[in-house]
Amino acid sequence: MEKYSVRKPYTVLVAVIAIIALGIVSVLNTVTDLLPSVSVPYILVVTVYPGANPDQVEADVSKPMEDALGTITNVKNILSASSENYGITQLEFTSDTDMDSALVKVSAAVNEVAASLPDGCRTPNLIQMSMDMVATMYVAVSHDGYDINALSSYVRDTVVPTLERQEGVASITSIGLVEKTLQIELNQEKIDVLNARILAQTESQLADAKAQLDAAQAQVDAAQAALETQESSFGKTVSSQVMKQLRSPALSAAESLKQETDALLSSLQTLQQALELLAQAQDAASDAAESGTDIAGNAISDPATFARQLEEILRALSDSSTELTDPSVSQLMGAITRLTEASTKLQTLLDSIFNSGSGESVGQQISDASSALSRLSQALQNAPEMLDALENTFSTLTQTQLDAAVGFSEAARQLAEAQSQLKSAYAQYETTKAAALENANADDLLTAPQLAKLIYAQNFSMPAGYVDDADDNSWLLRVGDTYGSSEDISEALLCSLDGIGKVRVSDVADIS
Repeated sequence: MEKYSVRKPYTVLVAVIAIIALGIVSVLNTVTDLLPSVSVPYILVVTVYPGANPDQVEADVSKPMEDALGTITNVKNILSASSENYGITQLEFTSDTDMDSALVKVSAAVNEVAASLPDGCRTPNLIQMSMDMVATMYVAVSHDGYDINALSSYVRDTVVPTLERQEGVASITSIGLVEKTLQIELNQEKIDVLNARILAQTESQLADAKAQLDAAQAQVDAAQAALETQESSFGKTVSSQVMKQLRSPALSAAESLKQETDALLSSLQTLQQALELLAQAQDAASDAAESGTDIAGNAISDPATFARQLEEILRALSDSSTELTDPSVSQLMGAITRLTEASTKLQTLLDSIFNSGSGESVGQQISDASSALSRLSQALQNAPEMLDALENTFSTLTQTQLDAAVGFSEAARQLAEAQSQLKSAYAQYETTKAAALENANADDLLTAPQLAKLIYAQNFSMPAGYVDDADDNSWLLRVGDTYGSSEDISEALLCSLDGIGKVRVSDVADIS
């Protein structure tokens, strides 16, 4: 090489100049990569478990996750962090691991263990660590004359939008900005006041309903009393009219029957005495004779037997005669029936006495009794005339009285139906009252989750379309209105209750 350089110095010089030129060109065209692409061998598994404390997250989420992910190949270290409401598991792989393949394996293992996690857990999220996740530049912002609130608004509304529009900027994250928040706390004293108003309104409405029912019941009771009074008055009037018309023929018939019955009783008593004397005479004759005619076995020719049979008839006639003293209509009808039966038995007995051979001794008495019995029978035959008089008396009821009776019946039916409806209404009132008093509060409405939903539901603004005017100008219509201040939230409507009015957020909560 030395000999060649001495023999051909120009060739060597040209070669050196060419190398120097290429080096200068290379240096000038080299681009410096301040953040080269570096593969970071880390994967994070984030599992959210709402409402769980760190101990629950560790036992129910982090431990099962470590056991499932520890079997993946090329895993160098596993680190878990359990916090309130969530857990993070960090996997560190060896430097020569294909992270794309590792991500697939981790995803499969997480899907398997997710089925055994508590029901409240949400789906685990996988995050592959990358240098792209690290901020490229940190910029501090200040502004003369601005406090922290004004500066935060300036960065949020001016700086960040301006930088996001620059080419090559993927995302911007702001740190340290002050967020204005409103704290809304339910005030139990305000809620109790509202509940008291609701309860008072409910009790007032229940009292009005009860008063209406009581008024209706009073009307029904008054109508019932009036109906009973009218029915009683009507009944007494009709009864008086009927009895006045029945009284005269009934008393007349009873007086006639009593006279004939008493006359018959007198004749029969005489006949009974004669039969008893005849029986005594026969007994005396029988005792005096050494042997007499045997007539005791013949009941028909025995005066003592006739006297006993006559005694039974006398008692029946005497009872009937007693009933005929100032009788009622029903007593008169019963006496007539019993007199008719006694008359039939007496006629049979008189015929037996007359035909027995004893008639010669008591013939006159039998004749007198038969005459009295004939007169009584004639009086009994006049009984149908009294029944006809009763029928004629009932026929004297006027059509107006019959219509009144029908009206009373219909009124009674309507009153019974009204009473039944009132009974059902009272039962329904008691059921409704119990439910109303139980629910006469705003506790179900005034819970933190429900209040948040009602507030968020009114915090919206969205386009509803365009409207063209007469000049062919288009105007954008919007519905809803977002909250612009704490006063807007304070005046947000929660509900409107009958008798109470509109209930707003400020009525039940404190805003700070």
